[in-house]
Amino acid sequence: MKLFSLIAATMMCLLLSNTVMAEEINLVGTENGEPIFKAIGIAFEKQHPEISVKIPDSIDSGGGIRAVAEDRAVIARVARDFNEREKKYGLTYIPFAKVQIVFFVNTGVEVKNLSVQQINDIYSGKIRNWQDLGGKNLKLRVVTREEEDSATETLEDCLPGFEEIDILSRSKTVFSDSDALDVVQKKQGAIGFGTYGIATHADVRILNIDGKSPADPDYLCSHPVGLVFKDKNKTGFIQKFVEFATSEAAHDVIRNAGGTPF
Repeated sequence: MKLFSLIAATMMCLLLSNTVMAEEINLVGTENGEPIFKAIGIAFEKQHPEISVKIPDSIDSGGGIRAVAEDRAVIARVARDFNEREKKYGLTYIPFAKVQIVFFVNTGVEVKNLSVQQINDIYSGKIRNWQDLGGKNLKLRVVTREEEDSATETLEDCLPGFEEIDILSRSKTVFSDSDALDVVQKKQGAIGFGTYGIATHADVRILNIDGKSPADPDYLCSHPVGLVFKDKNKTGFIQKFVEFATSEAAHDVIRNAGGTPF
């Protein structure tokens, strides 16, 4: 009986010891570039099996930054630099990769390439049928994003004239890549935009812009993804994760997830 109790006590100690050793990184923040963050997390866990990297549902870049600033999270995943309001938090931002922002269409759309002017004409409502772009007679259904969304801001920076157009009032506004893809997959003639890595896993047609594929090094539209944290928290396993994500060891992981390492 004493031997059984000793064995049970020993096993309990081992379980408690493993529980104490286990660490968790809760990487809150944006959906943009999520395949890259997930891939980095998986690769990091293989090197450090005692550390678990969690990618919770998106609260956007701004939500992740606020969570770190208010000590509700230790580290965040973001798809942009700080805005003027966020700079006062005194946080550190380290970008480590770029993701391409792409336009994608319902698979019933035959068009494979758009010029910048054609994109502006679609989103302003000047062009309302795919027939005017060399496709079949099919009504255009425009899907857009919030004005402050990082994907929208990227397009405004990289596409001449996109920032100045008045987006078609009949367009449907969605709030994430997954929502945009869901609408475009279901609606005949629909066009939307979002990050390349997520779009590649959906049943949509990804368009070229001015003849350039998202895989081309001189593709027009991309934005950074990175990590945000307080300097005082960059210790222990958090420091290990930051160092891995920003190292050359992560470059192939980033490329395989649809991004471009810095």
